[in-house]
Amino acid sequence: MLSLCVREPHIKKFMSKLFAQSMFDAFEVRGVSVTHFIKLDADGALTESGGKTFATWARLKPYIYHFIKGDVRPEYIKIVFSAPRGMLDGVAPNAAAAFLNMEYKDDAVRFTTATSQKEFSLSKEQDGLWDKYARKFFLLNGVAVEEES
Repeated sequence: MLSLCVREPHIKKFMSKLFAQSMFDAFEVRGVSVTHFIKLDADGALTESGGKTFATWARLKPYIYHFIKGDVRPEYIKIVFSAPRGMLDGVAPNAAAAFLNMEYKDDAVRFTTATSQKEFSLSKEQDGLWDKYARKFFLLNGVAVEEES
């Protein structure tokens, strides 16, 4: 598991990439939780598919943005992103799923990575491949992250 953090003064730029640009658009969303003036929890499962597939961030972000837009920052945002199958096959072929968990609170945005494997293995190779991809993903998208221990 990798833990990365975006801190001030980089948060505003990051939030622009999250809500106004396409940085995360290809990722599926497993769940969203936002605390603003009320708490909003949303499952990312598409109802028309019987819950077997998930909405992409491109499809979901206009609704979440509409909920939080205004002059007051939300207190808390949590988004569980997962890599779509095509991305996952190119990064960590034995992974059944790979997650990028985002949490905004206390004026910082933290990301943690996780994977689940198709077949049981004690090897952490798939985790390492996904962590390497996550580091490169933020670097290529110009997001200033600090690695936390």
